[in-house]
Amino acid sequence: MPSIGYSVKQKLSENTCQLHGDILQQLGDIPWIDHTRVGVMGFRFGANIAVRLAYLYPKLIKGVVALGPLIHAFFTQAELQKKIPIMYLDVLASRLGLLNIDEKQSQTIVK
Repeated sequence: MPSIGYSVKQKLSENTCQLHGDILQQLGDIPWIDHTRVGVMGFRFGANIAVRLAYLYPKLIKGVVALGPLIHAFFTQAELQKKIPIMYLDVLASRLGLLNIDEKQSQTIVK
């Protein structure tokens, strides 16, 4: 999911969980996987995506764990948005594809 580890280049959008949904639909074809007992887990932005995935595929997902998800209030209340660290805004902008700084530019900014 976007925002953690090697997912830096994955753009966050309303279709972010499409690949995961496609995988879920194929699990029944893999004999060593019990596709009737699948759960998903997400962290931060990934938590929101995990919940959306469970909403879109309720017959395929039996449980969801959401660790530190962004909640509705964050997206709708300007006062909450003003209180979050700038680094978190950078992560959000990056995942939405609003801010893309290449490695060369980031080294210039840090100096």
